[in-house]
Amino acid sequence: MQVSKHCLAHELTQCTEDANFYVLRLEWDSEEGHLKGFRTSPEFQSFFAHVKPYFHDIEEMRHYRVTATVGRK
Repeated sequence: MQVSKHCLAHELTQCTEDANFYVLRLEWDSEEGHLKGFRTSPEFQSFFAHVKPYFHDIEEMRHYRVTATVGRK
């Protein structure tokens, strides 16, 4: 994902109660950068080849925005 100029960050977390569940969070420069920039780029084909085996197991794929409520230590 670091190949795409539109991807600012990514994070893969694994569920501690059930190791079969993961959350992949991608941070994009914008929704348009994701949908029109990345998805129409050559980099998308390489990315999709990696996630294709898991595609039908995806439970949610949505766009979110960061709110003013943020905290981190």
